[in-house]
Amino acid sequence: MRDENEQNFGVMVLGNFDKQAPTRAQYDRLLDTVRQLMDHYDVSSRRVYTHRELGKTRCPGRHLQNQIIRWRRLQAFA
Repeated sequence: MRDENEQNFGVMVLGNFDKQAPTRAQYDRLLDTVRQLMDHYDVSSRRVYTHRELGKTRCPGRHLQNQIIRWRRLQAFA
């Protein structure tokens, strides 16, 4: 679908995170990558979403979704 994701960037983490939790290394790298992209593109932490929050999907899986919610609560993206 052409031009669907203008003004956005996406970060992919490999795994089925409904069945397993990401590794500590995946969590660490994801948080580091998102922080760097936010800084580079001047993105507010209020604008960080998962697929599940924007459409009908199970992505990123319950384990990763729960971690994203924790990070928001702890203001880890800021």
